[in-house]
Amino acid sequence: NTLYYEEPDLAALPVGDLSKAKAHWVSRDMIAWRIAADEAKFSLHYSRSAALKTSGDGVLNGTHTCLRPGDAEAISLALEPEGLPADVLKKFPFLEGAACLRVPRDAEVDQLVLGQLAVAKASTET
Repeated sequence: NTLYYEEPDLAALPVGDLSKAKAHWVSRDMIAWRIAADEAKFSLHYSRSAALKTSGDGVLNGTHTCLRPGDAEAISLALEPEGLPADVLKKFPFLEGAACLRVPRDAEVDQLVLGQLAVAKASTET
C-alpha cells in the first residue's frame, strides 16, 4: 500500500496490476478475459525483456519488434460479439461469460509468447 501525504494526481496513478494474470490465451488466435466488454478497444502489449509497466496512460515500455507492421504501440484485438465458441467453453468451462478477443492472423504468436504480455482495455471515448 502507498501512503500519500498530499492529494495524489489520480490521472497519473497506474491502472491495473501486471502481476495478476487475468486474461487466458485459449487458442492461437483467441484470448479470453473475464471483463465487461462494453464500448472499448482492446490491445495486446509485448515486451521481450519483461519491461512492461502500468501508468495513468496505460501499459508502457513495450518493445514492438514482433508486432504487425503499422501497429505503433500494440496489437489491436477484435472483440468477438458472440463470445467464446462452444468448443473453447467445453475445454475451459470457468471462462463462461468471458470476453472473446481475436488475435490477428498475421501476429507472430510464436515470438510473442516468449516475452511478457499484457492485454489492455481502453475507453472508446476521447
